[in-house]
Amino acid sequence: MEVDKDSYMSASTRREKYLKVQKMMDNLSPNDKSEIEEVISILMELIDELNNKMASSTSENLVVMLAILHLNLGTIYVNLDKTIIAEKELITCTDLLKDIELEPSSIMPMIKALNQLGILYAKCEAEKAKVSLEKAEKLYTEFTENIQLIPIDIDVTMGIDTEGLDACKLLDKIHTMTLFYLAQVYGELNDKDWFAAYCHKTLSMQLRLDSMDNIDWALNAATLSQYFIDHDNFTQARYHLASASYILQKHRDALEAKGPKETSESIAAEYETYHHRSADVARCWAQYGITLLGTSKERLLKRVEQEDQSDDSSSAATATESMKSTMELMKFVDIDPELEAIVGQVTDQYLLDFEDARPVFLNVQKWLNEAKTYYTLNNHASDYARIVQDISQAFKFLLFYEVHEDRQAKMHKRRIDILENLDQGLNSRYYQNISREIWQELGEIYAEIMEIKLSRLQASDEKPTAQMITKINHLAKNSIKYFDCYVNSLPKINKFDEVPTYSDDYLYQALHTQFLMGRLHGKIITSDLKLRIENMQNSLDKYEFIMDYCNRHPEKEEELKKHEFISVCREFVSLLPLTLHRMKQQLTAQ
Repeated sequence: MEVDKDSYMSASTRREKYLKVQKMMDNLSPNDKSEIEEVISILMELIDELNNKMASSTSENLVVMLAILHLNLGTIYVNLDKTIIAEKELITCTDLLKDIELEPSSIMPMIKALNQLGILYAKCEAEKAKVSLEKAEKLYTEFTENIQLIPIDIDVTMGIDTEGLDACKLLDKIHTMTLFYLAQVYGELNDKDWFAAYCHKTLSMQLRLDSMDNIDWALNAATLSQYFIDHDNFTQARYHLASASYILQKHRDALEAKGPKETSESIAAEYETYHHRSADVARCWAQYGITLLGTSKERLLKRVEQEDQSDDSSSAATATESMKSTMELMKFVDIDPELEAIVGQVTDQYLLDFEDARPVFLNVQKWLNEAKTYYTLNNHASDYARIVQDISQAFKFLLFYEVHEDRQAKMHKRRIDILENLDQGLNSRYYQNISREIWQELGEIYAEIMEIKLSRLQASDEKPTAQMITKINHLAKNSIKYFDCYVNSLPKINKFDEVPTYSDDYLYQALHTQFLMGRLHGKIITSDLKLRIENMQNSLDKYEFIMDYCNRHPEKEEELKKHEFISVCREFVSLLPLTLHRMKQQLTAQ
């Protein structure tokens, strides 16, 4: 269409003003009040000018330009948290583009406006945000798959030269933001399946555009794997972890091409970031292996239980298979062929026996040792402690698959070694919660080894040797020692009372640990009657402590009586005094 000279001059002025607005918006801060006012003033001036021009013209291009100006205003108001006026401007934009939204010049401003509405609504109306963002996604799909025209960039529509700009790639970037916002909205709505799906879609688009930060992308992929781990979808979890490892390796190769870390401070900082995030991904891999070991154990135990009750043992697998079918298309097509070698390092199938479990355990060890190269005790004590606890947890799950008692005891001993070394290296004053967990676990491990030794002794017709008795007693006393450390460390509401009051968070564990110590005192083997009386009295003291607590806190009766150990305590408190009295009489008669 021909334009006269006056119209051309107007377009030139409009272009210059719009270009000034864009430059100012690139560096605009909510605190820059004078600059914000100037930008808004210029945009309002341009809007008025176009409205006047449209009074005598039906040009579609003018409509799109006007919509773009309202989009800019709406975006500014979104950033200023001025919800009502932001919504008004953005809806004006979408109303102007209605019926022409799939035109090459309209598609970008329309999707951008819908994205901004999604951001705006997400703060208080997640369902409404979802509607806007889903519309943006649908428009992108229809434009790219059905219409298949080259989009026109917003700046081009406004008369700005964008030579060399790839408009298709720019549209893809806008769509990537749609997917990202949808993921956040589904997270807000607690729709975890769709949250995961849109996180994957976002990562996939970033790969396709090759515009992401490799470290961030790898960390996000590894984080997403934890969702799949939590839902026993080990195939997808492994796939996303393999993708994270592959992108990290690509990043490492690019980093090494720049030179060693001594080259410059900036390169040294990049190496530091790489090692940090590689350790994080290694920990995610370890969580995968630990969960696979634990879930497989639970599944086998459930199968045995179901076989005892009926022949139906498929329910545990059914939910998982159903989820796998809904997620099976989650692939990163751009890197999929390169992932095969990484994926093949560890199984994604449920484990059935020790031969299945051992390779998974060895991988967990490898990943956690890798993580420890960055998270050291001196520099990252809390993270280091968690890693050591994870190693102990992996041993604990592997124990389930080991049928030989001697090897079980050795694994328990290995757990003791690593946890006691950690306990000695930590200052329990500063890391009280971690120390408390370590003491509890050490108490349990020593008790478990003791039970293995006692079980073997009871199964044998041979008379126990002094060495065997010493060993069993040593295990019992160490278990009591660590349980005692645990109980004494628990916060108490009225710690100066004879019977302290525990908060609800610690109540069960505090009383149950007292019960375990009572049992352990009764397990100590001795032929010395005086020591036997002392051990039995110690047991009775623990059981009476639990009963005193129950009597002093009747408001907890309903909660406590559902635990079996409470009724066992009550029975012991009624029986042990009589036994103690007889033993004391016997001692007096000697």
